[in-house]
Amino acid sequence: SDTFIAPSPRLAVLSAMAIAAVAALAGALFSLRQVAQIQPASAMRPPAPPNYQSSALEALFGGRRDLLGRMAIRQLMQPPAPPRRPLGFRLDDDR
Repeated sequence: SDTFIAPSPRLAVLSAMAIAAVAALAGALFSLRQVAQIQPASAMRPPAPPNYQSSALEALFGGRRDLLGRMAIRQLMQPPAPPRRPLGFRLDDDR
């Protein structure tokens, strides 16, 4: 007969859970394998700080400033962060 018989909902849920569990287990094993290949000393080392280059403003004023002054100048040279809005709240009235 040409009639399609859908599997029971219980079988569909169990097979979806089995597929998800196998995928999660494979991802965890892959991550653990990568972590196990790292030498312990290099895994515990903190990340290297980023390399900073002197900007024009820092070259003018940074040489005569202490560390806090240079940090303030670098903070001022960063682009501004985008504005944050609460979820579900619109400032404009376009609909």
